[in-house]
Amino acid sequence: MHGIIFELDGKLTDLTGVWVHLQSPAGKDWRDFKVMVQAGRAPEVFDPSGMRDWGVPWPDFIWSQIHELGTFIVEAYFDAMQECMGQCRSPFRWVIATIDTVVENDGIELRGKALPFSPRQY
Repeated sequence: MHGIIFELDGKLTDLTGVWVHLQSPAGKDWRDFKVMVQAGRAPEVFDPSGMRDWGVPWPDFIWSQIHELGTFIVEAYFDAMQECMGQCRSPFRWVIATIDTVVENDGIELRGKALPFSPRQY
């Protein structure tokens, strides 16, 4: 088991056709997504370099990384998740547009908006 679950519009799906390009989804055909990473996988996905101070909660660390590095760090998170799941990138189908919430329960949960990929837009 890989310890990562990705849902798009409430349906389980894989990460192979996902690309990250943070943007405002206003007025677009956005869909809700949720990704859950088991606690044991959190360092591998969100902090492979071991930069997080043990006293800093995961959501605070992740938000600080997103605010500082934006699209690039979120892309790295999704690349790490794909690797953990043994998936390879395929032609893009979805664009991760926003990260709206980061919470820690039994793992780390990211929620946000995704858009259908359209090459004309990028």
